[in-house]
Amino acid sequence: MRYLTLLFLISCGWAQTVKNAADPRAGLCPGVLAAIYGTNLAPMTEASDYVPRPVTLGGIRVRVTDSAKQTRLAPLSYASPDQINFEIPEDSALGPATVAIENPRHPVSVRIEIEKIAPALFAADRSGIAAATAVRVIFPSLDKTPVSVYECRGAQCRLTPMSQQIDSTIYISLFGTGIRGVSTLADVTVNIGGRQVTPTYAGSQLDSPGEQRIDFPLPRDLHGELTASVTIDGITSNAVRLRVE
Repeated sequence: MRYLTLLFLISCGWAQTVKNAADPRAGLCPGVLAAIYGTNLAPMTEASDYVPRPVTLGGIRVRVTDSAKQTRLAPLSYASPDQINFEIPEDSALGPATVAIENPRHPVSVRIEIEKIAPALFAADRSGIAAATAVRVIFPSLDKTPVSVYECRGAQCRLTPMSQQIDSTIYISLFGTGIRGVSTLADVTVNIGGRQVTPTYAGSQLDSPGEQRIDFPLPRDLHGELTASVTIDGITSNAVRLRVE
């Protein structure tokens, strides 16, 4: 799955800010995928897609000290001199916290605020194309066929129109982070094309810690370029783009 990690870089110092990896305007919460941008953050570049994620990568470790004064090592997926991707530990208490980078040459700490939830959706590029997948369920056989949502050539991506058909329903999967504590699907709403849809699934990706997936049926009467977002407990994520014909 291709998605773009969007972050802000603020000048001065070695580590400038910690942001939600899917949307820099979203908050941070336990279990969220987060990232730090700066300079001299790690002595080398290293990535890992192993599960569970390592706590040492690129010659550094990241510790999160929460409002209860509990310190935990953060799982890491990427480390480089100018960027670190990590997961805020699931058991972190809400409120003010400190993220400390254990770098043998340039130790750094950054203050953050940990919230209950912080929903954000991943985009495939900076134009907001949804980093989504889709499948068509054909009736009455219930056969499933994949549906293309977008395609990319290098850094350039474009939406692929999804075709509505009378004998089938398209189910879309959006990918995000900060979507947690969902006790029932009634707590989650997908907003698409001015409509509100209850998802069929909203939960974790076992092979991608910190990432969640939201599945929902595409209403058959929606067409054109649409925006989609997710609302949980009154907090709405960023919007991503889809196209339906």
